[in-house]
Amino acid sequence: MNIVPGLARVDVVEALGQRWPMSVNQATRDGLAVHYGIRPGDLELAGPGQGIEARVVVVEPTGAETELLVDVGGQQLTVVIHGRTGAKPDDPVFLIIDAAKAHVFDAQSGQRLF
Repeated sequence: MNIVPGLARVDVVEALGQRWPMSVNQATRDGLAVHYGIRPGDLELAGPGQGIEARVVVVEPTGAETELLVDVGGQQLTVVIHGRTGAKPDDPVFLIIDAAKAHVFDAQSGQRLF
């Protein structure tokens, strides 16, 4: 699972200079230090200007899937997509996250909040 440190807000987590989505029913205390978790297969590539901006580090075709190592705000994340992509190292990409698949953990206790 990709884990990024951040601060919970009303309906997002602010982390790595980006706004990571949370479901509306996932509201928590504003300003709470959290860790935002998302599985590599739950990240999708989107069109320019949509979602989380990242930069491709490595592209690894693995048969029916392609693994991408991307950099977001200085932290590397793994993305697994079905099929192939035309993305190459150093290309900008944008990631869409289904907020219902995100996991948020209390940064201090490590306990899963939702």
